[in-house]
Amino acid sequence: MTASAWHEACNRFHHKFLKNTLLGAHLASLAGVLGRPAPDLEVVQGHIEKDLPIWRNNRETAQRLIDTYVDETSPRVIVEQRLLAVLSRETRSWLGPLVHELWLVRESILERQDVMKTSLRHMNEAFEALMAAAEPAESMTSEDLEGLQPLCETLKERCGDLIHAFEDTRSAGNRVLVA
Repeated sequence: MTASAWHEACNRFHHKFLKNTLLGAHLASLAGVLGRPAPDLEVVQGHIEKDLPIWRNNRETAQRLIDTYVDETSPRVIVEQRLLAVLSRETRSWLGPLVHELWLVRESILERQDVMKTSLRHMNEAFEALMAAAEPAESMTSEDLEGLQPLCETLKERCGDLIHAFEDTRSAGNRVLVA
């Protein structure tokens, strides 16, 4: 994967899935239903059984993006591209690693990656807590719904944290080393 391919995949995951689908549609809708004085049990069950499990299918994408962030977005690829291919092999052998190390330090890349990892872990924990409290969804009662609202709000917050972590990391990855 190239840096541009990584950024495209990140944009699809971050904007289309996290922001619009999971947070913007499914979690907002579930929170709205749970926030009503008398939540509709069947609607809540539908969200729990059909909508929220999409996170299980997409969290691997989040993990892959986080794991490949440093290698796929490092500016050291500039040294390996045609523009700098005119440099001697010896110069390219030390320039690429130097540019990479400067980028890691200047942009706090590893710290940003750690924030993404932590945000993903918290998102997964909040998701599993909500799903565990709602299982089995078909046997939930109206009383069970009261306990879901704070779990849903926590999951929305964790999703927002993950969104912000991806936004911060993407912006750092897009910057070029300039004095």
